[in-house]
Amino acid sequence: MVRFVQETLKAYVGGEARKEHCSASGESGRLLAETNAEAYRELKSLLRTLSHLSARDLAGGGEACAGVANTVFFGINMLLPRISAELLAFPKLCAAYFTLLSFAFEVYPTHAAALPLECFAALAGTLKFGLFNASREVAHASLQAVAALAGVQ
Repeated sequence: MVRFVQETLKAYVGGEARKEHCSASGESGRLLAETNAEAYRELKSLLRTLSHLSARDLAGGGEACAGVANTVFFGINMLLPRISAELLAFPKLCAAYFTLLSFAFEVYPTHAAALPLECFAALAGTLKFGLFNASREVAHASLQAVAALAGVQ
């Protein structure tokens, strides 16, 4: 399952790079809206896949914890550049992202603390965004993630 999710993420990122390369620089407003709607659906599905993978690992006793943790953080790292502030304006996508981030930091806190500095800084920046979000659910998930990190020794 872990390998399948990793391959799916790699295929998505590879397909996104080709889409960006092939898109015209002067997109119309309608085309841009359609592109954002498609990105929203794809990102939400991938975030939910990563959440289900984590939950499955936790429910299964965490046997493959390191592999799942690596896959979850690999996925977050691959998707992060594609999650813009404009896309986070979609409440369901925003909630899915911050719920996954909170869950990943709570379940795999030592793995989160051991991330490369650039990746950790990017995730910390999104947590800051989440802390000031108008959605109570998003702000709460962000606080939970920060609390999980605070407990790492």
